[in-house]
Amino acid sequence: ELMESYDRMGHTAFERMYQQNPLPEGSEFVRPEWLDRCRDYDRPAGVGVKLEGENAYFPIARVASIDPSPTKDNALVVADVVSLKETFMVAVLEFKTWQGGSREMIAEMDRVIQQYQLDYLIMESSTMTKWFEGEPAYERMKQRVTFLEHHTGKNKGDPLLGVESLSADIEGARIRFPYADVPGRAMTNLFEGQALVYGHGRPDDLLMALWLLKWNWKR
Repeated sequence: ELMESYDRMGHTAFERMYQQNPLPEGSEFVRPEWLDRCRDYDRPAGVGVKLEGENAYFPIARVASIDPSPTKDNALVVADVVSLKETFMVAVLEFKTWQGGSREMIAEMDRVIQQYQLDYLIMESSTMTKWFEGEPAYERMKQRVTFLEHHTGKNKGDPLLGVESLSADIEGARIRFPYADVPGRAMTNLFEGQALVYGHGRPDDLLMALWLLKWNWKR
């Protein structure tokens, strides 16, 4: 039972709850060896794990999540999300950050919908994204993908589905990164760089975009 709890919660939460060992504020979110276990050395960027028809052993949804920012980097994650009731498992196809406004945002959304044949697109709701619902592009995209609106609040600190819960998923290698080619390694290294310094006031936009996938995974 304890091992099942450790696997579900990860090192940090397990130490706090079961070992009565409160870790100091600012302690490491992930460890380099955990990230290494998440690398798919035989899967390049842009290639997922979704299979169709008779080859599909269990349902997998192809999802993109976007965390927009009017002043900093916008962040995008595209991933295949395995439809398991109690376990969050994803294979990332793409990580990307960029700066730009509405025109660049629409261009990126159009690109990923077409390139990856998405099932869902999750976007953080903000004043920056409210304009989009009145755009002709929104009506056009709704014919091709299901939009899921996300609101960040106290859910960010939820013990089971909050941002810090991604630590346990990385430790358990339930989040897979492309690492077989130069683009895959570059985008994975960008994410890993943010994950290794999370909680120290450094950019975390890709981590937030990945968290949007987890919070909405059961939807």
